[in-house]
Amino acid sequence: MDSELTDITAVKALNQGVATTDSPTFAAVTSTGNVTVGGTVDGRDVAADGTKLDTVETNADVTDTANVTAAGALMDSEVTNLDQVKAFDSSDYATAAQGTKADTAHGWGDHAAAGYTTAAAAESNALALAIALG
Repeated sequence: MDSELTDITAVKALNQGVATTDSPTFAAVTSTGNVTVGGTVDGRDVAADGTKLDTVETNADVTDTANVTAAGALMDSEVTNLDQVKAFDSSDYATAAQGTKADTAHGWGDHAAAGYTTAAAAESNALALAIALG
């Protein structure tokens, strides 16, 4: 009955189907309870995105020291030589292509193969000298 409706004028002005097989469109939707969606909203899978959001801590802050530390990074305040770190220029240092050891970084070659004294040889020579000198 008309008397049971709170907005009979709006109902009478409705010009689209509202059956379960219809797809009515509305200018705005207001809900005071939970909304369940069985598809996407503006192309987004709300259920999947909601699950991702559920794992974000309340008031998450990427600059929070605990979050930064947990990620294995450092806060600026934890670095004593911050200016030098920020001014780092990789061209000032040996690259992987130049070699990983100081004796090959500048193309000097393998010092051991060139006959230069190694730490083991120096120890051996010192021991031999000590024995000889008695």
